[in-house]
Amino acid sequence: MSVIKYCSMKLKYIYLLVIIILAWSVTPVIAQSEPVLPVYVVESGDTLYTVAYRFGVDLTDLIAANSFEDPNNLKIGDLVKIPGYEGLDGTIRSMMVQPGENFRYLTVSTNADVSALSRLSRLTSPSELYIGTEVFTIEPADLAAKTSLGYLPENQSLMESAILAGVNPWSIYLNSTRQGESSLSAGDPLFGIASQDNPLEESSPYLTITPLPIVQGRSFALTLHNLSDAVVEAQFNGMPLFFHPDGNNSFTALAGIHAMQDPGLAPLSIKVQMDGKAVYSLDQNVVIQSGNYIAETIAGVDSNTIDPETILDEDTILAKLVQNTDTKYWSTSFAYPVDEPYLGSTFGRRRTYNGGAYNYYHTGVDFTVATADNLNIYAAAPGKVIFSDTLPIKGLFTIIDHGWGVYTGYAHQSESFVTPGQAVQAGDLIGIIGNTGRSVGPHLHWEVWVNGIPVDPLEWIQETIPS
Repeated sequence: MSVIKYCSMKLKYIYLLVIIILAWSVTPVIAQSEPVLPVYVVESGDTLYTVAYRFGVDLTDLIAANSFEDPNNLKIGDLVKIPGYEGLDGTIRSMMVQPGENFRYLTVSTNADVSALSRLSRLTSPSELYIGTEVFTIEPADLAAKTSLGYLPENQSLMESAILAGVNPWSIYLNSTRQGESSLSAGDPLFGIASQDNPLEESSPYLTITPLPIVQGRSFALTLHNLSDAVVEAQFNGMPLFFHPDGNNSFTALAGIHAMQDPGLAPLSIKVQMDGKAVYSLDQNVVIQSGNYIAETIAGVDSNTIDPETILDEDTILAKLVQNTDTKYWSTSFAYPVDEPYLGSTFGRRRTYNGGAYNYYHTGVDFTVATADNLNIYAAAPGKVIFSDTLPIKGLFTIIDHGWGVYTGYAHQSESFVTPGQAVQAGDLIGIIGNTGRSVGPHLHWEVWVNGIPVDPLEWIQETIPS
């Protein structure tokens, strides 16, 4: 064999050996399954940006985790995988924390894991669960609907509570405990199956607040259910709340948030007694959200009407008129107080007068004179006139008491047709639009007060309060 032929064959063997070695050294690529991620169901008004913001994820990562045909065109009901929460399997459920609810309540009612609730809602402490806080839980696909049965009373076992109410105690135990728990303690929430009759639900006092969240310059109702002949002591944000029996075995109080109240937390405290025994108590903070009010400039007003002493004197007169009476005169939403409700200025706007500081806010809404063939002012709801006289700032001003601490005020009139003590119905003619007091042109300034605080009057037209 020639040397050349021998070398050629040897070279071929070397090439083959190299190929085999390379083939052995390459790690095989194994198809990996996609990570398990929780799914969010798109709601009205959602965009990818708002979804990313709610869950604290990067918008780019959110798009990468999903296969969107058109990321800019989300539809209600679309399923969006939320990156960054690997291992959490199920549908994300949004919840608004209600009075008395805590970590235990939310995790038991939804079968959610405490760590999952904390991660999704970005909570660092159980004490962060304030009334009106939006939280997120993972809802398993096979979760049976539960209904709240109240809380385990003091000095009473689960067996005693169940027997007194005629409910199966084992069913309550299974639906009210978390994995690894062997017993329930006083104050723990109790749950049953939603499809079953639950007598405990009809006997345990509980509180609801509507609407939530609470917003600057808005009204809200607090209702204590399953109570009769109760004595209620309550305060919200340092002010007393007045609960009135509403004929439904419950008590309701109406309250308002001042338009200048700082967003954040406000304390709510309620204590209820029946027959001299404490039957319900609550001490919990409530979240107050911003009303996002804009600013406006008003020029040309009489300087006397923005004098601090004049303002204080007038406010003192009005504060003495406001009481919280038991009679409730209205049963439907309020009506517009004019024939042509043309809005010149909305509630809550931060105001400067004559170039001064933005130390004021608009305590009502202004209806300007447009094309109406009259300047009539009408009562917005049934009630009783308690004031009709001239004041430096509000001009010729009429106040109507509608009961339960709710009042309407009609300012800057040129004429008034009512007197204190007179009963009125919605739509009764009470005055004529004018230009008296702190005013730079004919208009009606209309106010609604709730528990002594001016609130946005338009919400009383748009819905029935309490609902």
